[in-house]
Amino acid sequence: MLLLLLYPDTPENRASVEAIRAAWKARTGDQSVLRVTQPADVSF
Repeated sequence: MLLLLLYPDTPENRASVEAIRAAWKARTGDQSVLRVTQPADVSF
């Protein structure tokens, strides 16, 4: 499964992403969830 999140890099957003990872690990029993952080220039 792949989840792609685009968000401003703030401490609050990083904490939210960590909460998502923790919830996924708790739900699935996975021992680890990969996180890749990379700057991106996007527009919509």
